[in-house]
Amino acid sequence: MDFNHYINSYNYSWLIDFIKENGIRKNYDKNDFFSQINSICHEIGFVEDGAFRYTSFSTDGTPHVVGYAFKNTFVCDYASFSLQKPSEVEIDAMTECVVYCIDYNTVNKNALSNHEFTLKAKHITELLYADVYKRYINNHILTAKERYIDLLKRCPNLFSLVTLKEIASFLNIRPETLSRIRKKINEE
Repeated sequence: MDFNHYINSYNYSWLIDFIKENGIRKNYDKNDFFSQINSICHEIGFVEDGAFRYTSFSTDGTPHVVGYAFKNTFVCDYASFSLQKPSEVEIDAMTECVVYCIDYNTVNKNALSNHEFTLKAKHITELLYADVYKRYINNHILTAKERYIDLLKRCPNLFSLVTLKEIASFLNIRPETLSRIRKKINEE
């Protein structure tokens, strides 16, 4: 599944090995939190199995799905983790999950003592930024239908994991709008 573009644009084997060798293997039940809103995200995880949902809330308390992490990708609120600031999202397990987790102090200690690690981590940060920036731009220049079609092409399996209401939330449209888009596409 190509949900997060950054994952296919770089060889992360060194980071996965580092996390597995220096971290802890954890199991999460469905609906368990990896990270909670207004708390600092203290870990980066490599998802061995399962799926996570990133949710933020508007001022009236309405939940908005803003991202996902799937098998063989990373799970973390990177902004909260790297800046050690309270998170603006909650990350919860959509399924039972197995994750290799490593804490901030271990990562930071290694980054301070290993210049090559620091350079590689900087490159990953740049890839994450490029991915988020592309998503931001697409939210402004693509129609809802175009964003839906792009998501469908990149992540056809997503639709078996989440509800249409969640997909509408991620696309920043109302469920009724998504239903109309799907109907139009089926009629074409």
